[in-house]
Amino acid sequence: TNGATVATLLQNSHFDSLSALALGAAAALPLIGLGRVIEESDAEELASINLSTDLLAYSLFGKDTQHAFALAASAFICTLTGVVEETVFRGQVMPNLFNWLASNNWVDSPAQGLAFAGVLSSVLFASGHLNLGGGFRYLFSPEARALFTLQFFNGLAFATLYGLTGDLTAPIIAHALYDFSALYGTHLRITKQLSYAEEQAGGWPKTPMDAARRTFYLMDRNKDGFVSPRELRIGLYSFGVNPPRSYSEKVFKKVDRNGDGLIDERKFVRQVNANVEQGKSPEQAAGDAMKRSVLGVQM
Repeated sequence: TNGATVATLLQNSHFDSLSALALGAAAALPLIGLGRVIEESDAEELASINLSTDLLAYSLFGKDTQHAFALAASAFICTLTGVVEETVFRGQVMPNLFNWLASNNWVDSPAQGLAFAGVLSSVLFASGHLNLGGGFRYLFSPEARALFTLQFFNGLAFATLYGLTGDLTAPIIAHALYDFSALYGTHLRITKQLSYAEEQAGGWPKTPMDAARRTFYLMDRNKDGFVSPRELRIGLYSFGVNPPRSYSEKVFKKVDRNGDGLIDERKFVRQVNANVEQGKSPEQAAGDAMKRSVLGVQM
C-alpha cells in the first residue's frame, strides 16, 4: 500500500547524511557514462532505447531549448521516479525476497541471501521496464534483450548500494541522477541538433529541398558538415528504420558515389531531388523522396 511504501522510505532513508549523498552521486557517474556510450552507439539493438528517450524528451519539452523549465521538470520527474522505484524494489521487494530465501533455507548465510535477493529484485526491476504488451515476439527480440540487460545492470548497481549501506539514500540519489542526466541531457542534445539543422537549412523548410537539407543536418550529429556511416545508421534509426549493418552500408555507398567515405549536403540533396513529387508538403515530399531514393522503398 501507499502507506507502507511511505513508511519504508521514512524508516530507511537519511537525506541529511552527506556521506550517503556523496556515495549516491559517485555511484551515478559510471552509470551516466554508460548512458552516454549507449546514446552515441549505432548498434541496432540499442536504437529503440535511444529513440524512446528522444521521443519522451521531445514530447515533454518540445523543439526549443527550455533550460529552466526542462531542468526543474526533469529534476522533479526523475527524483519522484528514483524515490518510488527504489523504495519499492530495494526497500520492499529486496528484503521480502531475502526473508523468503532465508525462511526456505535456500541460502547458507545472510551475505548469500542478500546477494541472491539483489539479483532477483534486479530481474524484477528490469522486467518492469519491458513492454509486456508487445507479445512474445517483442520479449525475445534483440531490442528487449538489450533493454533488459541495461536495466538489470542498473538495478544490480542500485541493489549493491542498498546492500552495502542498508539505506535507501544512496540508491535513490544514484537512480535520480542517472535518469536526470538521460532526460535533461537528451532535451539539450535534440534541441541543439534541431536548432543547428534549421540554421544550416535556412530556417523552417519551405520546399522539399529545404526539408532534405534539414534532414541531412539532423543526421550530422558532430556538426562537421558531413554524414558518416555511423551517423547515417543512427539517422535511419531515428526515422524508425532498423536495417542490419550490411544494408545501411549499402545505402551509404549508394549516396556516396565518389567513395570518399562521407556524405555531404550536395550528395544527399542530389539523391533526394531526383525523386521529389509535387503537390505534397515540403516535409512529406522530402520524406517520401528520401525513402524512394535512399532507402529504395516503393511508394
